[in-house]
Amino acid sequence: MNVRQPVVGVVLALLTCCCHGDGSAASYDGPTVYTAGYYNAGSVVPCYWKNGERTDLDAAGASGFATSLAFLSSGSPVVAGYFGKGGTDLPCYWKDAAKTDLPVPPNPSAAYALSIAAIGEVLYAAGFWSDRIGAHPVVWVVSGSQTTTLDLESGPGLGQALGIALIPGADPASATAYVSGQWNGKPCYWKLLGATVQARIDLDLAGLSGAKASAIATDGATVFVAGQCETSSGSSTSPFHACYWTSSGVGSSSFVLDADEFGKANAIRVEKSTVYVAGLGPTGPAYWKIVSGGEPQRVDLGNTGEAYSLVLKDSTVYVSGSYYDDLRDAQVPCFWAGEDRYTLPSDTGRENDGLAMAIGVP
Repeated sequence: MNVRQPVVGVVLALLTCCCHGDGSAASYDGPTVYTAGYYNAGSVVPCYWKNGERTDLDAAGASGFATSLAFLSSGSPVVAGYFGKGGTDLPCYWKDAAKTDLPVPPNPSAAYALSIAAIGEVLYAAGFWSDRIGAHPVVWVVSGSQTTTLDLESGPGLGQALGIALIPGADPASATAYVSGQWNGKPCYWKLLGATVQARIDLDLAGLSGAKASAIATDGATVFVAGQCETSSGSSTSPFHACYWTSSGVGSSSFVLDADEFGKANAIRVEKSTVYVAGLGPTGPAYWKIVSGGEPQRVDLGNTGEAYSLVLKDSTVYVSGSYYDDLRDAQVPCFWAGEDRYTLPSDTGRENDGLAMAIGVP
């Protein structure tokens, strides 16, 4: 385990965000930003936003949740998530706001699509289904009208697939997919080539009491996984910290962010040898920037809420999440462009209880 402390003193102070902008997404003036999530209008409504314009997604008259966002080669957004049917959560995706159910075994107790990625017009969605025994990690590959379900494990055990990243192959259906998650209570990732599961790589737990893997990204031959690590350090205010791993396919190394503070990492991106991790910092939503393996620089995005997704566009960091509004006692969906926060409209234009779980800037 490698413990990476934040840069302290003047540098950290300069990187701490005071949310210079704090307005409605309708006032946003920049590259087109898509966010996906949900809001509460008596029942939970899945939706996506294009800048400040909201599109509600069909949930067959039930509650639904949008969890992830990708773009087809045509530029159209595709949203993954799940909806309730007869008291059971079931996985789906939405294309042009129309819902398509993803296949699951008969009579599951629940099933979820939690992450989605696309190459060309081919979709890869990661998630899991559960039964009375436990949870079973899967990847769905959607090519045209055909959907293939890939079980990530064939032997006994329980797990979840939570994040997915793709490297293009000779054609969209032969991409290399990396899937982050849990197997038998331990963090890991799987490598898939086309429709074949090649390997599971268990992530390093040296010096850790436990860990959970959430998001995944790649940079050439190196895989990056973000999550939450538990340490037993007596000097820490909390044993739970944001962390990430790097792996070249054989073994891995773990890095704890803000080892003296509580934290959780929900998203990770890599660009030009710089790692960006977004999640929950000691005071609220935050992201960390690690340049060429150096010390992490944390950017605090507010005093309440949480960051769930992160992308980069023209050197600007875009983050989606929520913040807490004391006056209405509600979590409000929002996104940040750099240091500026923009509130997303939820119920008929009003700010309302909700979350922006995913973000994309095509």
